[in-house]
Amino acid sequence: FASAKAKTKRDMKLFIVGTGMLIEELKELSLSLGMEKDVIFTGFVDEDELPSCYQASDLFIMPTRELEGFGLSTVEAMACGIPAIGTDVGGTPEILREVSEDLIIKGCSEEAIAGKLVKFSTRESLAGLGKKSLDCVKGTFNWQKHAKEMIEFASKVKQEKNG
Repeated sequence: FASAKAKTKRDMKLFIVGTGMLIEELKELSLSLGMEKDVIFTGFVDEDELPSCYQASDLFIMPTRELEGFGLSTVEAMACGIPAIGTDVGGTPEILREVSEDLIIKGCSEEAIAGKLVKFSTRESLAGLGKKSLDCVKGTFNWQKHAKEMIEFASKVKQEKNG
């Protein structure tokens, strides 16, 4: 974030939402870089308040370093019409690939993440991605679609069993 902010010379703010084992290390790092006014640690945010957090953002980033399952936070941000970028670890690439391969950060290095932040630091670079992200969620990651597919699958299995 610090190098992306320096390269773009833009007034950027980074909101780190939630808690975790790296939170103290991240707080110390922001202090050591003199970025305590630019990096805001929200702590735990109630599920009902998350949409407001997403909608207050221009861009959502999931900088995963370790294998995770499905990236629910990424889909939640996209469902709020917020473009998302994320590292190529866990379920994040599968989600972002539905919108654009370019949203996937290759590797977890500071340089790789900063490069994508710089690339998507302007309104022009984000144009259309919010709508495309929302459309992706509506078309791919919705319960109605998956429930229908499960019913069709169960029906097919039942027919094959009885057939």
